Amino acid sequence: MIIKKLFSLSVLASCSLILCNCSSTPESIKKKSALPKSHSSYPKYELHKTYNDIDVDALIRELQMNSPFNKVGFVEKSFNSCRIRSNRSPRPKCQRLFLGKVNYKVMCRRSTGTVQTVNLRPLNNSRLRWKKGKQKGYTRTNSQGFGSIYYITPTPSRNHAMYLYLGH
Repeated sequence: MIIKKLFSLSVLASCSLILCNCSSTPESIKKKSALPKSHSSYPKYELHKTYNDIDVDALIRELQMNSPFNKVGFVEKSFNSCRIRSNRSPRPKCQRLFLGKVNYKVMCRRSTGTVQTVNLRPLNNSRLRWKKGKQKGYTRTNSQGFGSIYYITPTPSRNHAMYLYLGH
């Protein structure tokens, strides 16, 4: 009777050890899978990066958007980045983009004094920060307060407000 109990306990213990070993990953496999593959073990693929290297000044001329500063207003034109001559990329990323242009004039008045007579003067030769949607940058006014901002966006920006900031 005691022998039968010892035998059944040893069989039970052996089975539980076997089951435990089956349910856990062996250490050698754990170590192998945790190691990163070397770059040489990956299949060889040549990456063809596509990007756009657009000459904005040439694009302005190509799309005939080079109106003078004193013609104040907003204009936007769409273009295909693969069908323009001003894209200097050897492998252009073909997409529809938008070139936006804002011509503006900034006038200032003295911050002190009466508001009944307002003497406006142009904000001449000043550096301004600008923001329109997600686009932002710097611009400069000329001696008469006129300036121009050009930007390229993936979506139309006509519904975004334009902000000009004087100072840092």
